[in-house]
Amino acid sequence: MAVLFISNVGDRDVQLAGQAAAPHSARSRGDAILADWDNYAARLELPILGKALRWVARRHGPVDRVVLVATDQPEDSTLPKHYASDTLPFAQVIARALVESPAWEGVAHPAGIAIAPVNVNPADYDQMLAFYEGVLPELKSEGYSHAYLCITGGAPGMNFGLIMKGIEHLGAAARLLYVSLGQPEPMQLDLGRQMLLESVLRDIRLSLEQYQYPAVLRLVEANESLLREMGLAYDLLHGLVEYAAHRLNFNFQKAERALSRIDLDRTAQAERIAVLQSELRQMQAEQSQAGEAAHSCLREVLAAAEISLRTGAYMSFVGYVYRLTEGLNEVMLQRWAPGLAFEETSTQRQLSAAWLAANPAVQDHVHRLKLDKRVSRRLLLELARYYANGQVSREQCVAFLGNVYEARDKRHALPLAHGCRGVTVEDARKLVRGSKTDGGRKKVAEAELIPHLKYYFERMTGEAPGENPFDQVNALVEACLQLLPD
Repeated sequence: MAVLFISNVGDRDVQLAGQAAAPHSARSRGDAILADWDNYAARLELPILGKALRWVARRHGPVDRVVLVATDQPEDSTLPKHYASDTLPFAQVIARALVESPAWEGVAHPAGIAIAPVNVNPADYDQMLAFYEGVLPELKSEGYSHAYLCITGGAPGMNFGLIMKGIEHLGAAARLLYVSLGQPEPMQLDLGRQMLLESVLRDIRLSLEQYQYPAVLRLVEANESLLREMGLAYDLLHGLVEYAAHRLNFNFQKAERALSRIDLDRTAQAERIAVLQSELRQMQAEQSQAGEAAHSCLREVLAAAEISLRTGAYMSFVGYVYRLTEGLNEVMLQRWAPGLAFEETSTQRQLSAAWLAANPAVQDHVHRLKLDKRVSRRLLLELARYYANGQVSREQCVAFLGNVYEARDKRHALPLAHGCRGVTVEDARKLVRGSKTDGGRKKVAEAELIPHLKYYFERMTGEAPGENPFDQVNALVEACLQLLPD
């Protein structure tokens, strides 16, 4: 586990025992020490940075990488007192002491010590952010498990840049250290962890709003140690997100497995999770039925269609609408046609021969239309037209299904079928046509597409679809994100 230590070097970081330091003299004092090293080396003290480095070394052994950030502004464009305060010579003194002085033996690996000179105004916050943006990505690529950021020395702008960019690039590895001269050990500041946590939670919430569960899962897993450390119910959070990712892909068995790994005795959400498990078992049972047109699975298709529309995935929305209306057509027929039955052959699913024989008028109707017994969208639609039998409420449902069926050529041209045609929201509006009263050809406003589908879902199944289950899941996940320590 490699360890990084990075610190801004200030004008109090190098002192000589028994000697007070004059202000604005870091450059000259550092140069003097380097010029007469043998005379000064034994008297060197590193009251701030040294205290932090020893503390880190006691926990991890010799520090693998030490980066000393020191100022070295251009003399011709810098005020004399600011130029005199530059700390590059101090950084050179510290680096040499860590390598050569017996007092600092074993604190840091000599080959890992480096100096990063700051050639811009250290009081300029924007320039310091840009400086660290140039330094930290390379350090991140070296893969440190712990990255200690010492933010005591240096100008406020330097420490601001180190905090902000350090947390951004080093993530959960970043730990802030502050050294007080009056304290025997440095303090680990919770500020950095809290800032990082807020950043992670913000990213999780943004992905959650878009129902991007695989992305949320990667964020959760990549920040496991931070989430656990900061008091979140990690196992519950991980289980819910993994469950949602599988459920949205209709992999109900894996979704149930994800929930089963949650310790229900340790969560206040046990009852709600039990409801989710029950829903999954019901849908798994329906998946095993021929045709897979049972209500729970169709409700899930409707939920997926709603998510696709909300997130602008119009091609997926179109695909879900076709599957939904096909299933609704069959469910509706099972309510309208007494004893309607299907049978499976080795090659196809078809109307039951026994049922057709018992309903000769239906059989004649199918023959007149030159349709065979094989289940197809057109067969189901024509049977629905037959059983509508002039009843206004039924004719409205048939008209709605007919509008979708008539757009089949456009579906066939999509990449999810046989072509490469694109899809816009206007295509979605053209597909889901008709008013709730006449089932006709009027386009539906985008905001009314899902209410329109839900209306016909209830008309055809006799059951209201209810709230989108993934909104309920998101509420559970949000509850997990709120479980922070007081």
